[in-house]
Amino acid sequence: METALHIAAAAKRTAFVKELVQRMTEDDLALQNKDGNTAICFAAASGIVEIAKVMVEKNKRLPMIRGKQGKTPLYMAALFGHREMVSYLYSVTTFGSLSRDEKISLLLVTISADLYGTMP
Repeated sequence: METALHIAAAAKRTAFVKELVQRMTEDDLALQNKDGNTAICFAAASGIVEIAKVMVEKNKRLPMIRGKQGKTPLYMAALFGHREMVSYLYSVTTFGSLSRDEKISLLLVTISADLYGTMP
């Protein structure tokens, strides 16, 4: 089941997300739905960078919490072709902590989405 934060992020309700995040703990932000996705996964899929920034400012671990099928929010943003979100999430993702397979998957998804030059 999704939390209010999951729903607000998916609905691209930036002001409501900001209000919710202020009232939540770091652990609240890391809650996963039945598919294993956190609200930042929904933010990554939505493409609204401001929403992701608010969440990461409160909980720096969010970019490394894998969601459905073990995919990072960075991967999800690339899958949906959100160039600005990919750039932002790349800057806050501990890239060195990703496995070789995750790095290859990221390369392939960025190529498939025509996101050349998004990541160094």
